[in-house]
Amino acid sequence: MKMLRKIISLVCLFSILLTPLAPLVSAEEVKSADEIYNGIAKVEETNPSQVIAIYLEGYELYPEDERFENYIIEHLEEILNWSKDNEQSNQWEEALRGYKVIIDIAENHNENNGIIVPEEILIQCQKAMEVLSLADINDNLVEEVEQSDESSEKLLEDTSKEQGEQSVEEIEKTNKPTDAPESALEEEVLEKTPASVTMSNKGGDDSAKEELLIKAQNSPYASEKFNLYIKGYELYPSDDRFREGVASSAVNILNLGKKYHNQGNFDAAVNYYDRIIDVDSVPKEIRETAQKNKALAQADKMYTQAQNSPYASEKFNLYIQGYELYPNDNRFKEGISSSAINMLNLGKNYHKQGNFDTAIGYYNAILNAPAVPKETIDMVNRYQELAKSKEILLTENELYNKANNSPYASEKFNLYIKGYELYPNDSRFKEGVASSAVSILNLGKKYHNQGNFDAAVNYYDRIIDVDSVPKEIRETAQKNKALAQADKMYTQAQNSPYASEKFNLYIQGYELYPNDNRFKEGISSSAINMLNLGKNYHKQGNFDTAIGYYNAILNAPAVPKETIDMVNRYQELAKSKEILLTENELYNKANNSPYASEKFNLYIKGYELYPNDSRFKEGVASSAV
Repeated sequence: MKMLRKIISLVCLFSILLTPLAPLVSAEEVKSADEIYNGIAKVEETNPSQVIAIYLEGYELYPEDERFENYIIEHLEEILNWSKDNEQSNQWEEALRGYKVIIDIAENHNENNGIIVPEEILIQCQKAMEVLSLADINDNLVEEVEQSDESSEKLLEDTSKEQGEQSVEEIEKTNKPTDAPESALEEEVLEKTPASVTMSNKGGDDSAKEELLIKAQNSPYASEKFNLYIKGYELYPSDDRFREGVASSAVNILNLGKKYHNQGNFDAAVNYYDRIIDVDSVPKEIRETAQKNKALAQADKMYTQAQNSPYASEKFNLYIQGYELYPNDNRFKEGISSSAINMLNLGKNYHKQGNFDTAIGYYNAILNAPAVPKETIDMVNRYQELAKSKEILLTENELYNKANNSPYASEKFNLYIKGYELYPNDSRFKEGVASSAVSILNLGKKYHNQGNFDAAVNYYDRIIDVDSVPKEIRETAQKNKALAQADKMYTQAQNSPYASEKFNLYIQGYELYPNDNRFKEGISSSAINMLNLGKNYHKQGNFDTAIGYYNAILNAPAVPKETIDMVNRYQELAKSKEILLTENELYNKANNSPYASEKFNLYIKGYELYPNDSRFKEGVASSAV
């Protein structure tokens, strides 16, 4: 008995599951478009909700009839609310009709006719469709199971009545265990069951699967098709048709995302991309493409917002935000560069009006921003310095006229430089810098020729330090500066009354300007003076002081060799503590010596120590005979 009830219940359930779904629309004759449209007037005043239903019906049957389409386009929000009301009342089929029609309008017309369906309405419909499509599938299955339960109960009731008419013996016989399985009863039931019903539990599952597959294949809506294939894949993962359907419908969803992306409807595009990204059953390459497209759509959205902003500060900040989020997207870097100039111009306007704090605010915003070009930063720093010092910013013409009319070369030069720094695109300042730099150079030369070397160097330096001065003028100033510094040192050496100071200044000059022969000549002449001083101390028996002078000469550069040789001889005498005789003393000693050898040696020594005294040369010759 227990087995009988089980079999009967299963058979009834399979029968219900395999029963074709009842058509949603009756098979009565379809009305013409005019009949549907004319029927609207009958209910227009009394039942606004019915009006929407009729227009939806007209659009579904005659989508090319502009009367129905135009009404829907003009009443999108009303239809959306109508669908929401039906959804809350569990009238899901009606709700789906409204949502589907709105999505259909968007998918078919948004690309060619602009944005017909606003983004927020479209997204609401898409999300509602996802929920209701899945609910629709589950409800069908629940309804079939409920119908199966009712049929099973009725069949069991009929069977009980039949058994009630049997005798007790027959009933006991029927229920008596046997070695054979209850095949007799099963065969009897199966013989009376249609072939389409004689299926296992797997067969019933196949029926539901096929129904779901057909529904997915026949859906005219990309979103619904995608959701149905996903649901099918989740329920029947081993059926490749659902897996392939997920892949193909994911491509459609991806293309819809691209379509909205290209139209500039970035939120809708991201919504489509996200639906692909979040589904593991979508092939990896499609999900990766959707992920890349999503990132690009988000970047495009921010870039478009920045581009379209009418406010300089907002535009600048949006470009900065975009750069921080997408540092490899050069559009944001370029946007920062261009909008920084707009910010600078705003700051300059406030600066010219004397509104220093506001101007500084704009300048600081630029200085604190990333990716601002260096030349812009340098320019802003100059404006900021002026603003901080409360100096009104002159216009180009005001500053040019002030520079041009100045009677002072230095002031004129400085004003032209300032103008070039503040307004680098105004060629008048560049030309003014060049012409006034020549005037400054001439002033430097004037002071140079007068021997006022410090003043000359000061003028030369002012030219050298300004990059906006033409290169050839700066190079001339650099050469003149070096010459002025050399002239200053040479003049100091020449004018020094002290032999040691003069000697040292010539040495310093030679080391700084080795190609300037004046210092080499000065070393040569002043070395003789140093030698004479050493000799004087030597003659007095002040050997240490004498050696100090000798060493100074020996350690100096550019001293002639003959002078070095002479100093070495004097140094040997001083180191041996031998008093240096004067020319006359040494000559008389040599001349009065009674010994030929001593006479000869003294004359030689005299010649070495006093080579310019001809008496020693003659004495060497006569004593050598």
